[in-house]
Amino acid sequence: MKKKNYFEPKEISDLVGVRIVGFVLSDINIISGIIEHKFDIDWNRSSTEQPEGKFGYRGKNYVVTLREDTINL
Repeated sequence: MKKKNYFEPKEISDLVGVRIVGFVLSDINIISGIIEHKFDIDWNRSSTEQPEGKFGYRGKNYVVTLREDTINL
């Protein structure tokens, strides 16, 4: 919290990180659809741009919270 100048624990948005790797480009839309269906997305802090024409990986970065109906799972 000191390093990021946070004053309250609720300011921290990255409590857990997960990386999901797909092997083909079409996997991105499938995986994204599942994430967007199962979680509440903070669209203001998420990055879903997919750079084209660059060597390397393409990705989407979501900041999510559990939906009310899945919290107790």
